[in-house]
Amino acid sequence: MKVAIGVKMIAFTAMTLGAYNEYRGWIQPINENPETEGYLVEYLGQGNKNHDNHDNYISWTLGSVFDAAYFPIEVNDKISKNDVEQFMVQGIPTKLGAKTTALTVTTLTGFDIIGLASCVDPKNYDIEIGSDIAKREVVDKLWGHLGFVLQWAKNGLKAKSNS
Repeated sequence: MKVAIGVKMIAFTAMTLGAYNEYRGWIQPINENPETEGYLVEYLGQGNKNHDNHDNYISWTLGSVFDAAYFPIEVNDKISKNDVEQFMVQGIPTKLGAKTTALTVTTLTGFDIIGLASCVDPKNYDIEIGSDIAKREVVDKLWGHLGFVLQWAKNGLKAKSNS
């Protein structure tokens, strides 16, 4: 088999497996626990309607699988500052030379983003101030990366040109 990566835009709601089966009008299989936590997922913009209450294809996803694959955002159509902050796991500042701070921020995906800040006079160097300034650069970069992901999720790989 080959390997692929992908990004989808979904709507979701927490729902046990038993509640999902009831919602679909299905009989709960004996060998499955109806209390298993997960989510009803609707794949937005995909069509292939398979339930009267939804315009798109729906399915149920195990909670741990959902949590590993999806990052909920605050607003449906944009990345918020809070989304960016929530995507950052930790920041580690490092002093470079006499007057530069490098801030390495690790994201939820394990990807590292580095921001830099320098002062003019080494006597004025402060790692906390440098970290705050470098973090602004990291936030700007991450905002762009998350915007790219949101655009992919909304439009897939076959987006129409905006020109």
